[in-house]
Amino acid sequence: MKKLEPMKILEIFLSSIGLILSIILIVMLYNLNILPEKYTLSIIIILLVLNALGNFFMVNEKTKLKIIGYVILGLVIILDTVGNYYIKTTDKFLNKSFKKIETKEELKDIYNIYIGGVDFTDEIYDFNTILSFNEAKENLLLVSIPRGYHIEAVGYDITDNLSYIGIKGIDVAIKSLEKLLDTKIDYYVKINTKSLVALVDLLGGIEYCSDTSYTTTHAMVLDTYDDTKGQKLYVEKGCKTYNGIQILTIARERLNLIGGDIKRQENCQKILISLIDKIMSFNTLANYEEILDKVDALYETNIPRELVTKLIKKKLDNKLNFNIETVNLTGHDQMGYVRLGTIYDYIVEPDMNTVEQAKIKLNENLTKK
Repeated sequence: MKKLEPMKILEIFLSSIGLILSIILIVMLYNLNILPEKYTLSIIIILLVLNALGNFFMVNEKTKLKIIGYVILGLVIILDTVGNYYIKTTDKFLNKSFKKIETKEELKDIYNIYIGGVDFTDEIYDFNTILSFNEAKENLLLVSIPRGYHIEAVGYDITDNLSYIGIKGIDVAIKSLEKLLDTKIDYYVKINTKSLVALVDLLGGIEYCSDTSYTTTHAMVLDTYDDTKGQKLYVEKGCKTYNGIQILTIARERLNLIGGDIKRQENCQKILISLIDKIMSFNTLANYEEILDKVDALYETNIPRELVTKLIKKKLDNKLNFNIETVNLTGHDQMGYVRLGTIYDYIVEPDMNTVEQAKIKLNENLTKK
């Protein structure tokens, strides 16, 4: 039996490893189901062509061509390895962060998502927004609700601030908002502000743009409402990059803002959009896995994985460019009983005109055509 030369063994090794890793990458990419078909097909063609070229040059007798073949197959192995890492990390994140639909139910194209941001107690809801999606119309309606909105707590025969209603569970908050706005909320995302600080710091800060300059009434502290334990934050007019604790302090502020709690909800919307933009930027690839771990700790949700991958696929295929509308519920600041009737404190008595306007807008957005 003829003994293979070392160079021949190297060629067989490079050829086999390159092809095997490319096949694994293609299978994982297909199972991930996150790229439009044209992109998936392009990647498959590129990998197959590179493997073929590498093998073609490598078996050539000329040294220069052999070297080109080695380089091409080495590049294929590197691309396959890096690609497999990012696909595996993304798949792990999607499985962990979103629920998987067990039945073959058809995904909705029209739905409402409640976004609730809880404070360090994991009970009090500081940020409340309903995202109403209509994929057919490519319309996204954002309905912002003040945390102090004094509404009926469904199932408890009492009126309370929305921020405290969540103490009885996110389901109670959702049912109360459904009754207030005469709509159905299909999914929820519960955001943890403690994890927000860690994520923003990991991203190197995010940009926030302020209409005015002001000093916050709250201090830059975490896990406490005692503002004597930290410094206040001076926010400059214009756009600036802020770190995690600074962003949290901005998100909490209302007393030194014209518009009070309503302006706070607008600021939270700005922060959320800025955070998503930063996460989606190319710079996050360097610490991709760590960022996804922090993102996973940021929220809990009942949104199905299939809905998330469908939206990403449509966005990458440039078939989803949402026109964004906003509706801000307003009201009148006064005093009333909160925390299920145990404390007499600040409330926002709803302005029913804005509630009715939100109902109309939601009904229009949830109509297919």
